[in-house]
Order: sequence, then C-alpha cells, then structure tokens
Amino acid sequence: MLDRLEELLDVGAADAVSKALLRATTRLRSILLHADDSSGVIGAAGERAVQLSARACREGTPNRVGLARWLVGFRRDSPGWPHVELAMFVDAFDERALAEYRRSVAKWSADLADADHYARYEVQAALVELADHDGDVDRAIVLLSGGVEHIPYGSVIDRVLAAGRDAEALDWLDRAVAARRISTLQRNDYWILPNRAVELYSAAGRAGDALNVLQAAFVQRVGPPTWRALLDFAARLNRDEELREWAIAAAEELAGRPHGSGSDLINVYLSESRLEEAWQAAKRFGAGRRRCGRVALCRVQVFAGGAELGQGRAPPD
Repeated sequence: MLDRLEELLDVGAADAVSKALLRATTRLRSILLHADDSSGVIGAAGERAVQLSARACREGTPNRVGLARWLVGFRRDSPGWPHVELAMFVDAFDERALAEYRRSVAKWSADLADADHYARYEVQAALVELADHDGDVDRAIVLLSGGVEHIPYGSVIDRVLAAGRDAEALDWLDRAVAARRISTLQRNDYWILPNRAVELYSAAGRAGDALNVLQAAFVQRVGPPTWRALLDFAARLNRDEELREWAIAAAEELAGRPHGSGSDLINVYLSESRLEEAWQAAKRFGAGRRRCGRVALCRVQVFAGGAELGQGRAPPD
C-alpha cells in the first residue's frame, strides 16, 4: 500500500494521498502497540508512512490548522515512535497553523506542568523545536538544561557553536567532563565522544584538557582504538614514550583487578605486533572468559609459534 501511495505522490497526487498516509501512520502505530515486531518490519513501515505523510502535506494543500492539531495530538499520544518533529511538517503550515500549533503545545505543556521529566519528554522536545524554529538559542538551552536530571550536553554544545559562541561551548564541555559525560560507549546527545571533546579543546589551545579526556577514555575502554588515539595525540606533545608507559601501567592495573583479565592488553599489544609482550600479558593476567580474549590468546600462540619456526608474521588487524 505504501508503495502505491508513494507512486501516486511521485506523480503529483499529494492531496489525493495525504489523508490515506495520515491514516496509515496512525494505524501502523496502533498495530505496533499490540504486535511482536521483533523483525522491525512494522516499525520501519510506520517510519516510512510518517515520512511520506509529511511530504504529502508539504507538497499538497492540506487543512493547515487541522494538520497542526493532528500533529500535536499525535505527539501527545506517542509511545516514542514513529519519530515525528515540527521540521517535518512546518513547511505545510501557514501563520494561523503555526499559531495553533504553538497554542496546542503550550496547553500540552501546562497540562503536564507537575509531571516528571520522563512524562514531559515529548512535550519538552516540541518546545525545543519551536525555540530552534524561532532561532532562540537561549530559550532552547534553558529548555534543554533547566531542571532536568540529565542534560543533553551534545545538543547544547551544537547549538552554541552554531551561534558562534565558542567560549560558551567550552564552558558546557567542561560541565560535561565534570559530570563524566564523555564516553566511547554512548552515542546520543547526552554524551560527548572523546574525539569531539579533544577537537574542541585542541582548537582552544587546551591540550592538557584534551589529553585528560584521552587518558580517561583509555581507562574506560582499554583497546587499540583508545590506545592509538592517546599515543597519536601524545606524539604531537612530544610525550609519546611517557604516555605509552602510563597507558601500559594503567592497563596492567585494570587487568590485575578482581574479575579482570589480560584480553584488552593482549589486543593492544597485538595491534602493534608485539607478540612477546602479548604472550607475557596472557601468562600474567589470563586471556579472560570473553570470546575476544580467547581469540586474542589463540592469535598469540599461532603467531608466536610461527615465529619460533621462522615463519612468523604480523597478526592481521
């Protein structure tokens, strides 16, 4: 059905298919609430339906005020999917429709004034989108950071940088570091990737802070990527040997803790073809129970054995 509606949309029949696509968007969400969607097929269809629906509204001549009311109503009942936001539909609004959307969002927010952060998540997103639409960076930052348990540091920093407020972005980055929101493991707006933090600190001439971020990232997740990032940056400071020793000591300390293992350290050594050091780490700390540790130990044995026969070669990446 979506294929057929899209074909009609492609030949200019936006008004003919817009109601059907809005219906499909609503109905697919209703089905998904009561279905096993382990394969993700229904959810993907819902996302596609809402994208096509927004396109039909933008290209056609919908009841604009009615569309604004529908969008707020759809978001108020949202379980979080399919993803919808103002930017998808705003080009279909006129001034009256946008005013109605603002009024409806304000009422929605007032109705949830005493609710917790989680219950207000969607309406807060709608309010931030309105601030972004208006170009009101300060309003967006207040909404993103005021009175919330978890601040989306990435979103805040992106907005102040886009506004040319670099010093303020560094202030927010310092707050993220203090709140321990720099992580190699998380990839959403509530966390900052180490390379992003290093980029910002380096541009501001704060190499020491950039190095601290890389050291913390290495301790958080010992492995070839964090090892290489740390040593590459250390080389720029002419401190590569010093920080290589620090990193090995840190990795050995972590490996020696209860429930620790040498698997991460082994993989670091193997990334540089340092077979003897990898083998010694395996003997001292074990290769661990994780599959990667066992594979690492096997690689050490295979390549070390080959080396004894004069057939050794560097292990593959």
